[in-house]
Order: sequence, then structure tokens, then C-alpha cells
Amino acid sequence: MKLWSNRGQSNKNSLLLGFLCACLLLAGCASNVVVTPPETFPQPLIKPLPLRLGVYFPESFETYVYERPVKQTRKNKKNKKKKKKSKLKIDIGAAQTQMLRTVFDGMFTSVTEVSADALTQSSDQYDLLLVPEVLDFQFASPRVTKVNVYEIWIKYQFTLQAGDGAAIANWVLPVYGKTPTKFLKSKDAAVNLATRVALRDCGAAFITGFARVPEIRNWLVKDLAARNSLQPTR
Repeated sequence: MKLWSNRGQSNKNSLLLGFLCACLLLAGCASNVVVTPPETFPQPLIKPLPLRLGVYFPESFETYVYERPVKQTRKNKKNKKKKKKSKLKIDIGAAQTQMLRTVFDGMFTSVTEVSADALTQSSDQYDLLLVPEVLDFQFASPRVTKVNVYEIWIKYQFTLQAGDGAAIANWVLPVYGKTPTKFLKSKDAAVNLATRVALRDCGAAFITGFARVPEIRNWLVKDLAARNSLQPTR
């Protein structure tokens, strides 16, 4: 003789399974990763250039968020695959702004942050005016690359002009970061670390490549010659 009904237990199990599947589906619908900068980025170990830098951080740069729809598949009641779109967000605005502040502070004798109005005005408060911009951001997960790493590609553009408003240079700086996931507890932590690696790559590439940009190198030579000509002769 049966002491309870298997049908009732089966219904309970089905409800529980359905609830768990719904939770998993909702959890996978979106991912919002805010890249947390470390307390401080490493200070550049270089001799600062004898130049005063003005820098304008556009709001779009300080608040930059990469956002991509992610296609997922699930089965409906008729066992037909149905595509569902979800979103992946990676917020790098604060982290990349802090990184560049650290780099600039170590590269130049003084750094002044200015507003957008400075782009159309001449000033004797700084020798150079720099504007950073994110041109492109790409993200690859292990599902895409078939390798157990998350990868980040960022393409930056920097525009440089003299304090008097004269254009000097406009150049593109691509950077890259990746990290294995096996040492990390979550996908978000892996994406966070990969992006921070890319930002460190940006800082290092900017420091080593700044004076190698032909237009900047020519300007530096002319500026140095002009300064020497103004020094009194003995």
C-alpha cells in the first residue's frame, strides 16, 4: 500500500525545477561589469618632460560603457530553439580616466584639467592640450575563442594641440589585455582583470610612444630650439 502519491511529489519537483531554470535564465540575461581601478596605478619611473600639459576629458570618456547584445538560445514548449537577446555592459570610464591622470602626472611637470572651451581658445597656462577618446572596444569570451581566457581590445585616439591652439598630432593607440579564468572566482572578476591589464598596456604604450609620434617629435625639437634661443648667452 502506498503511503503517499508519487504524482504530488512529481508536481512539486517540476515546479521547483521550473523555478530554478527561470532563475538561471534571468541571471544570464544581463551582465554589468564595473571595472574597478586599483587604489593607484603605478607611477611612471621616468624623468618628466619640461612641459605643462592641459588635458580635456570628454564626458563620454569619463563615463564610457561598452555595451553589447549577447545572443542566447533556449527551448520553448515545442522544443524549438528560440534566440533571446541579452546585454553585456563593461564600465571602464572611471578606471581609464584615473589611469591617464597617473600617467600624465608622471610624464609632465604640471597637469591642468580644462573644459571643452579650452579647445577653441589659446592659453599661456599650458604648453600642450591633449584630448583622449575611445574609438573602439572589443570583448571575447572563452565561448568565442575556445580558449580559457577573456580578452579585451581597446582602440584609443589622442588629439594634441599647442597652447596657442595650433594642431600638432592625432594618433591612434590600440591596446590589449587578457586573463585566464581558472584562478578567478567569476566571469566578472576575469573581465575586470583583463580590462585592467589593457589599461596598463595603454599607459605603458603612451609613455614609450608619445615622443615617437613623428609630429610630436618634430614639435618637441622645434620647441627645444626655441627655448634655447631665448636663453641669454654668456
